[in-house]
Amino acid sequence: MYSSHSSERDSYRTIVTRRNAAEILLLGSGSDWSLPRVEIFPRQRIAEQLMVEVWKKLELQAYCLFIPTLPAPVRNGQEANYAVMESFNDDG
Repeated sequence: MYSSHSSERDSYRTIVTRRNAAEILLLGSGSDWSLPRVEIFPRQRIAEQLMVEVWKKLELQAYCLFIPTLPAPVRNGQEANYAVMESFNDDG
């Protein structure tokens, strides 16, 4: 669906809420918790790619509410951009 001449991708930490933002999705790894992370192609429709990648990675239907503007995102894999999303289903 998406193609890019470069293998470089933008990383996004997704803040996925449901039930009127009363719940937020966190992924557990041992005793640590983190926001889900997805990677998308730069210079393409961000919201659409985020929806697709969240479905592929988490099997969760969600739509993008907004992407906050934060100073100087870093592309080294350590830092990420953020996207606020909401789940379609309250029972997922």
